[in-house]
Amino acid sequence: MDFVDVLKTKKVPSTEITVYDYVMAQYKLFKEPNIAFDPFTGPIMDNQGELRVEDGARVPYSALSVIDWFVEGVIAPDLE
Repeated sequence: MDFVDVLKTKKVPSTEITVYDYVMAQYKLFKEPNIAFDPFTGPIMDNQGELRVEDGARVPYSALSVIDWFVEGVIAPDLE
């Protein structure tokens, strides 16, 4: 069984949609010229509770390679 078959058997929690169908729907949104879904749209908090991206603001793609903080929910060792 390949991963597509596995994803077609799993449901997104609290829904009846398969993980495969969900991923394909998100993929379709990513391809639209006017981005309807962008995972880098705020509000985004860091793992220290600080607001890093204001509500409705988008992190520019040029900034993604230089982000030096973890998002909320990520547990990481102190790097200082």
